[in-house]
Amino acid sequence: MMEELRVLNKGAEGCIRVALSGEIDIYNAPAIQEELLSLASNSNEVQISLADLNFIDSTGLGMLIRLARELKGKKGSVVVINPQPQVYKLLETTGLDSVLTVRRED
Repeated sequence: MMEELRVLNKGAEGCIRVALSGEIDIYNAPAIQEELLSLASNSNEVQISLADLNFIDSTGLGMLIRLARELKGKKGSVVVINPQPQVYKLLETTGLDSVLTVRRED
């Protein structure tokens, strides 16, 4: 498993929680997407902590969209948790905050 992606827990109720950190860009997004899709194959909800993610480019955003589409096909969802302000602004600007569930937690 790559250092940008950490599995925090796999819930028995079909929910998996992961954390993305560092930077997600054209170089590492394909490998992270493959790992996320694999983890999501047995889940209805993927919760992604972005508290330690400093940067995400359009390739990374596309990765989140693909994951959301994959889960929506089986009545699931993607929940983004605690994005950094600059990442949240990007989600907001692109309208992805209406496609993905964005949540703040303490």
